Amino acid sequence: MDNRLWRVRGRVLSPDRILTMGIVNVTPDSFSDGGQHQEADKAAAWAARLVQQGADIIDIGGQSTRPGFRQITAEEEWGRIEPVLHRLCGAVDALISVDTFYPEVAARALAAGAHIINDVTGFRMEEMRRTAAQTGCGCVIMCDEEIAQLCPDGDEQTEAPEVPCLHSAAADLTVAAVREYFRQRLELCAADGIDPQTVVLDCGIGFGKSRKQDYILLHRMGECRVDNRPMLAAASRKRVVRRYWSELPIDEGTRCAHKAAVDAGADIVREHIVLTGRD
Repeated sequence: MDNRLWRVRGRVLSPDRILTMGIVNVTPDSFSDGGQHQEADKAAAWAARLVQQGADIIDIGGQSTRPGFRQITAEEEWGRIEPVLHRLCGAVDALISVDTFYPEVAARALAAGAHIINDVTGFRMEEMRRTAAQTGCGCVIMCDEEIAQLCPDGDEQTEAPEVPCLHSAAADLTVAAVREYFRQRLELCAADGIDPQTVVLDCGIGFGKSRKQDYILLHRMGECRVDNRPMLAAASRKRVVRRYWSELPIDEGTRCAHKAAVDAGADIVREHIVLTGRD
């Protein structure tokens, strides 16, 4: 683990323990907590509470990316994020991440003091990569590739779904597809000047994948690692938890899902409330 350093705007994070990224959604329509923290003061208070619980990073999102979400403009997203960012930068003992796929929002956030950009499109846009290279910000590259056809769910109506085989041919293809996505994105980012040590990899649980694949990736996360980069697990309150840990309250199910990911090699967990804790 010693070589998996994460360089973030002049700081160096070492994965000698599991890091926690706390979620602050300033949206009216997020799948889990939409509207709860939409007001800037409430969002800032919630972020402070997450830091007290043990969050190392606060991830601010101004746009829902749930299935079927309504895309908003960059200006609208910035209008939601900026008041919270203004209240948090320098005021909490945590790094600040902004969840955005808009390069102009990323640039504004970094200029305002954010440390990390969490891009659900995997830094697809050249302008986003240039901004990251120029600022030395932390980069969370998420795999958003549509690969569900490699391992479809089948009967979605099953109340007690069969636990997926972790080492089937379909499971191996899933892991290989995610690894190849990461390999290509890291190559693209390096070509545009991004320091590989600023990058963290996120398998994209719930994005373009079947729930079987989500389950497989949680349990084989370390095998998706490329170039020894840290891995982030982001299953909090998602469909995979509701499907395979359905007997538990949603946050307890999240804890179990993230424990599986940590046991499989995850270095960072992204959670609505701090569950995994400081080990």
